[in-house]
Amino acid sequence: GQSRYLRACTAFDALSQAIEGYFSVCSNEESMQYSLQAIKIFKNNLISYITQEYDETVAQNTLLASNFAGKAINIAKTTASHALSYYITENYNLPHGHAVALSISKLLEFNSSNLHNKTLNDPRGYGYYNQKMQTLVDIITPDWLADALNAAGLKYSLSELGISNVEIICQNVSPSRLANNPLHLSIDDMCGLFYL
Repeated sequence: GQSRYLRACTAFDALSQAIEGYFSVCSNEESMQYSLQAIKIFKNNLISYITQEYDETVAQNTLLASNFAGKAINIAKTTASHALSYYITENYNLPHGHAVALSISKLLEFNSSNLHNKTLNDPRGYGYYNQKMQTLVDIITPDWLADALNAAGLKYSLSELGISNVEIICQNVSPSRLANNPLHLSIDDMCGLFYL
């Protein structure tokens, strides 16, 4: 089968799509259902898929979750972790899924814990957004994501990956993808999404 590293990159890309798709400004009821289904399946299968011997059921579940994540992102579009990943992939030769994984746990933390001290980009309002994020962190937490990165063996500290200039990554982000993040991110906020 695929190498462990490749499995980790592709699985984290799809899981990140599901998470970003869920809290995206462009999400709707349909896309959020796809996202939540994907996240629940990934939570039970992702680590075994990456770290264990090939198992037909786990592989099928992962494929199904990836399919749901794709349907979610098709509607909702990606947000900050994807926006930040492109510069990293182009300039540091890091596969896309690994580049996305670098910031997803802290992005989840940022979007779920900064509710009232950041500008909300989502026109549906704070009450709606608060409830929506509560649903998400009841299913998956930033800590679970950080543990999953460790279990998968994906390095996520920038210095370990030989990336010393975090500011340049944050200055080269597509504004349209950032506008899709539910909370406004300053350059400093973006730099804070990485483990240095």
